[in-house]
Amino acid sequence: MVVAGDGVGALSVLAGHPVDAVITDLEMPNMDGFELTRRLKTSQEYGHLPVMAITSLAGDEDVKKGMDSGVDEYHIKLDKEQMLQKLADLIQRYQRVRN
Repeated sequence: MVVAGDGVGALSVLAGHPVDAVITDLEMPNMDGFELTRRLKTSQEYGHLPVMAITSLAGDEDVKKGMDSGVDEYHIKLDKEQMLQKLADLIQRYQRVRN
C-alpha cells in the first residue's frame, strides 16, 4: 500500500509503485479525486486501474460527477467493512478482465 496526500502526490507515487487499485477521496487540495480519476482513466499507463472513491459527498449530483469522471465504485464514508469487501471484489473483477 502506498499513500499520497492529494491527487498531485498520487500521480507522483504511482510513477514509482505498481498498484492493483486506487482508492481516492474526492475532496482533496491541489487536485481533487474527480480530476485524479479523469487523469488516470484517460492515461495509457494507468487507465486499466480500478478506482474506488471514498467520500462524504452523498448527493446524486456528486455520485454522477464521480461516475462521469471514471470512478468504478463510489462509497460514502460510513461502512468500512463493506468498502473493504467492495475493494477486494473490484480488484478481483479487474484481474479477471486483464487475464
